[in-house]
Formats: sequence, structure tokens, C-alpha cells
Amino acid sequence: MSLDEKLEKRRKRAEEDVREAHRNVRRLVQRFAADPESWKRSIGNGWSPAETLLHLAMVGGVVADALRVCAAAGPVQRDRTRSVQQAAALRLLLTTWRHPSGPPPLAGTDPQGRLESPDLVAGHHVAWASGFVALLRDHSGPYLAGVMSKHPKYGDLDAFEWARWMRIYFRYHELRMSVRTG
Repeated sequence: MSLDEKLEKRRKRAEEDVREAHRNVRRLVQRFAADPESWKRSIGNGWSPAETLLHLAMVGGVVADALRVCAAAGPVQRDRTRSVQQAAALRLLLTTWRHPSGPPPLAGTDPQGRLESPDLVAGHHVAWASGFVALLRDHSGPYLAGVMSKHPKYGDLDAFEWARWMRIYFRYHELRMSVRTG
């Protein structure tokens, strides 16, 4: 298999990762929207489902926007800036799907107590997911391999790694909400 074929395969997997993250969020929004009290109720010291799902929409938007800007600027012609520790932590995350507990939110993704309606939160998710999928469809695998944006913990991630990270991160929050709400 040629390098271009491998990168095209990664591009298709990244699209599936984004679509799966979005499908899971859509199910969660429907589940919690059916009970308005559970939508707003925070469990313990954590965020409510409304805040958590808004946070995930904000994360998706921040990532999709950053990647769109990077894609418009063209592929990066440099090595990734990632320390050995960052590379090891990212590899562990991507292979085991075990997200470290209590990571700080990405800048600009803290809902700060905002309680939007399920329809608005669902709309935010449609916006970031459709934007991310459009980015993946508008560019070839080799092009996207050079589209990188920095993650505060893992260093430079390309579009494929961001898609997988988001799927894992969304799954992490889905499991936390399931445990906290029963």
C-alpha cells in the first residue's frame, strides 16, 4: 500500500471518528432532553448534562475552526512539535482509549454554567461536525497529514489525530455522564 493510500485510509477513518462522536452526542442529547430536570441537574461537583454537552460542542467548534485556519494556510512543512512525553501520552490515549481523568478544558470551551436548550446544543454539534467532515472531504489524505494544530497536552496533532482524540474525549464524557446519572 502506498503512502497516499494509507493517508487516504486515515482520512476516511477520521471522517468516521467525527461522525461517530456526533452520533453519540446526538443520542445523549435525546436521552437527557426527555427529562428536563436531568438536563439541568449537575451531579456531585461536576457539570450537568447540558453543560457537558455544550462543552463538547465548544471543543468541536474550537478544533474544527483551528483546523480550517491551518488548512487554509497550507500543510505544515516542518516536523511536529511534540516532546517524548507528549508522544507517549498521545500513543497511550490513541491505543487504549483511556483518557486521563480531570483534564483541563481547552481554552474557550468552559460552559461557565450556561444552560442552553437541547435543540441549541444539538445545533452546535451539527455545526462543528459538518464543518469538520467538510474539511476532511475537501482535502486529500496527504494534504491533511500536514494540517496541524497544537493540543495543550499532546503537542501538534494532525487532522486525523484530532478526529480520533475527539471521538475518545467525547466517549470519556459519555461514560462519565452515564456513571454519574445512572
